Amino acid sequence: MQVTYGLLEPFHHGRGYQKPLTATNPAAGANYTHTVNPDSWERLLSIAFTLTTSATVANRIVTVQYADPQGHVWAADGAGVLVTASTTAQQFYGSNKRGNSEWYSPSPVFFPLWGGFMPPGSKITINVQNIDTTDQLATIVGMLEKFETNESGYITGGIDSETFAAWYELHAG
Repeated sequence: MQVTYGLLEPFHHGRGYQKPLTATNPAAGANYTHTVNPDSWERLLSIAFTLTTSATVANRIVTVQYADPQGHVWAADGAGVLVTASTTAQQFYGSNKRGNSEWYSPSPVFFPLWGGFMPPGSKITINVQNIDTTDQLATIVGMLEKFETNESGYITGGIDSETFAAWYELHAG
């Protein structure tokens, strides 16, 4: 595992790393939820996915929602565009480096992400409003930035790679 020493933007100290988010497609008609591991704080740097909608007449609105462990949504990101019935593999790309949403039919949808850290147990959900039982979210991938906390707490400062490897073996298991 690659570890950075004090290089995580916009933060100036500590240890964290980026980890790809690859998800199994949820069942048809279901939203996708990622739960932050109990031993880390995470932030969503980017996410990409497709949405295919059924012929059932209803406009869908797609958001990425942030919720506490009890499921109370306190923020959401999205492009503010409608996805109509019978849409095939509409692509969505979110990035915490984007400032504005862009979408020109029939091109991909680009939108900004919040990019803040979420505590253990929090939920990040791709939510499709008015989802039909045969609508399908697919090819969900992204990038997370993680700070592990574990029971020993948040590590700060620099240590050599051998000491870090021993710490990781003890706490990452």
